Amino acid sequence: MRKTALIACPGSIAEGTGQALPDKVLVLPIVAYGYTGHVMDFPGTINTHYETFIKQVLDITQSLAYHGFKKIILLNGHGSNMPNLDLVARRYAHVPLLTPAGEPLRVHAGGLAWDDGWLYVAATARGFWALHVDDLAPAVEGVARYSGPAVEELAHPRPPAVEEVAQQPSRNPGPTWRARTLHRPALPGSDQPFRWSFLDLGPPGWSSSVETTAAPAVEEVAQQPSRNPGATHVLAGEYGRGGKSTRLACLTIEEGQPVGDLEPLGEGPAGMQGVTTYADGLVVSTSAGPWTRGDLHLAAGRSTRGADELLVESGIQRLAEQGRGATPAPATGPESRRSRRAAPVGVEDLTRDALGRLWTVSEHPGRRAIVQLNG
Repeated sequence: MRKTALIACPGSIAEGTGQALPDKVLVLPIVAYGYTGHVMDFPGTINTHYETFIKQVLDITQSLAYHGFKKIILLNGHGSNMPNLDLVARRYAHVPLLTPAGEPLRVHAGGLAWDDGWLYVAATARGFWALHVDDLAPAVEGVARYSGPAVEELAHPRPPAVEEVAQQPSRNPGPTWRARTLHRPALPGSDQPFRWSFLDLGPPGWSSSVETTAAPAVEEVAQQPSRNPGATHVLAGEYGRGGKSTRLACLTIEEGQPVGDLEPLGEGPAGMQGVTTYADGLVVSTSAGPWTRGDLHLAAGRSTRGADELLVESGIQRLAEQGRGATPAPATGPESRRSRRAAPVGVEDLTRDALGRLWTVSEHPGRRAIVQLNG
């Protein structure tokens, strides 16, 4: 008997619900196009500007509210639309990130690092953008920020009088934030651009200096005193599947400007989602899709080699003990560890706070959360 997989997309879920509850549920046609600006490099992609998408969904929901609907459920079928739908539902405010010329930034969904007023935003093969908090422009004083009327107000709207229209402040999308510079540092000896997929900051004094002429495996990274006291060390990695590279690297930055080239930290597992430090070693996360918990991988540094209390209480294996079908761990070697199912479903970027606690976020609709991990 041939096995088949059941694929449940938002459209089929909505249609099935409408068929099961025809007297209680009205199902509208699918909104076919959404915001996909970050994947426009793929031929055939059709993108709707995020403001257009938000206004379209607002128009639809406001029309429903006008006709008396008070409970409206929005089902999303693409991750990049979820923040825009959150804005439609007025769950939080939106600050558009702009290029120095005022155009929307075309960046990967994720890949942020914050350092004392500087925001670094990963832009995959383009490099990364540097923004400073001094360039965060607030909403124009005296201009109202449109957040949309309540459903009750939409049920029975009345046209405003002419004099009221003249006195109404114009709608303003709120604050905007212009980037200062797009950086694209190179890996020495490599003709392939580094793909900036995710970022994190190394702790103060952390250094990725290595005493080797070859590109080191992750667990071979030997930490030495920082050559630039007070400098920021940005860790970065590549999400790589389908034979693409999965390199990890470190960049020294001072006042928003790169100092020198990227320093290679080795190869990581396919499908990496985030990287951060563990003592003088590294931790990376890998996702297992929308239904299964992800994994954490640790490549030990000098001070952590031989430590077996890594990350979480269960699932840690040496690479030699991992069976077929296992996600590759960072740079094969006896000092690498993989902790199975130690991360949430849809695990994304990793970071550590000032107290050394490990944090991540999960991305899939219905499972989106900020999570503190054990370890």
